[in-house]
Amino acid sequence: MREGINRLIRQVTATEPCPAIRWDSVVRIDAIGTDALGVFEISLVFTYSDGTEAALSVHHRGYDTVMDSLRERFRSISPNWREEMGRQPWHVERMLYSVDRPATP
Repeated sequence: MREGINRLIRQVTATEPCPAIRWDSVVRIDAIGTDALGVFEISLVFTYSDGTEAALSVHHRGYDTVMDSLRERFRSISPNWREEMGRQPWHVERMLYSVDRPATP
């Protein structure tokens, strides 16, 4: 229920266009979670094969669509990664995907 409310709030308050994710060029995905503002929020950093990066945060339109598609696009990402990160206090970083090594548990 709470996640549904958070999704609705994100859809209404998203102010920035979603960065174009070059899915075929992704070599690493890092997640950064924080509850500094009261609600636990996760941002993603996509690293591409050419060394450039794109960052996705809750302020981007399409945030939930990108987040929901991760497991479909990268099967090695744990199905419970968001819940696991949410159990950590204050600030947590986690590598979700890398072509060089498997995702962290």
